[in-house]
Amino acid sequence: MLISPTLAKALNEQIGHEFGASMQYVSIAAYFQRHNLTLLAKLFFEHRDEDRLIRAVVLGSCTSFGGVWLADVCGASTRDDPEPYVAVLLGMVASRAATPAMNQRQLDERTRSAAQHESVMRQLDQNAAILRANHENNMATLQGMAESHQAHMASLHEAHDAHNAGWQAAQDSRDAAHAASLNQPDDGHRRFLNVIAEERTVTDAEGNTHQLADGYDRYFQRRLDGTWIGTRGDRDLSGLPGVNPDEYDEGKIKI
Repeated sequence: MLISPTLAKALNEQIGHEFGASMQYVSIAAYFQRHNLTLLAKLFFEHRDEDRLIRAVVLGSCTSFGGVWLADVCGASTRDDPEPYVAVLLGMVASRAATPAMNQRQLDERTRSAAQHESVMRQLDQNAAILRANHENNMATLQGMAESHQAHMASLHEAHDAHNAGWQAAQDSRDAAHAASLNQPDDGHRRFLNVIAEERTVTDAEGNTHQLADGYDRYFQRRLDGTWIGTRGDRDLSGLPGVNPDEYDEGKIKI
């Protein structure tokens, strides 16, 4: 037979409650997920699924009060087999019939549970706000430390570059002084070496110096192949057999 409109309404209201509870679980899970609390979010998503697929058993009873019959309906829903709950439901029906104050106690318990849930949610909001504030403070501290470190490293680089530039300038100055000292003429030293090697230092027409055998007073360089001829006294190349004086330039004895 068809159930009564009153029973159908009660069942639909209960189904609405179940879906409402499921949506509350989804809202709580989304809240935790938004704040990167993934384990809590997973837990409430799992609770959400518990309200989707259920099996239920519904019991109805009628109590006679003389000319008046009082109908009562109760049931249990579960994701498992509801049959083991039948005995409990029967006991509940008998208890409710014997103790009418049960309804008020259930209502009080629901009110207490709702208030406790709201308190827990407020506490969660407060804890999340504290965590966010601590995180923002930590990030600001880290940012300040990073900026300070970057400024310190920039200062070190500038000091290092300035030190290197100063060292390089001093080294360039020392190198220039050393090169200048090497380029300065040391006739006394060269003269000493020429005495030992029995050589003369002679400059050609282009200013290049040559080390030639000692024992001559004049030196002549052939332009064609750069060979040298030495003569003694004031004698030039005139009259030397096989020598064309026009092919030679006279060098200058330097040392």
